[in-house]
Amino acid sequence: MRIRRRFKLLQMEWVDAASYTEEWHYDKELDDDIAATMVQSTGFLVRENDLFYVLAGTITYSVDKDDYMYCCIIEIPKTCVKTLKELDGSVEV
Repeated sequence: MRIRRRFKLLQMEWVDAASYTEEWHYDKELDDDIAATMVQSTGFLVRENDLFYVLAGTITYSVDKDDYMYCCIIEIPKTCVKTLKELDGSVEV
């Protein structure tokens, strides 16, 4: 029996890790101008703990499995989040 849940729609800006390429580089080749890679993510909050927000891009409910299903999941460390806003558009599924 499904218990309806309300999922908040969040938008956040956060600092992501950056990778140059998958090959070796000499120290002299690296740029000294190191800058943060800022990312914006928007999704439905499906999990949260002391360390992470877990957002999903799509939510559905499987009657066959009697469980929620999520797609396009991203786990974002809370320490990386610079701005967080709850948007209009939260849903009850």
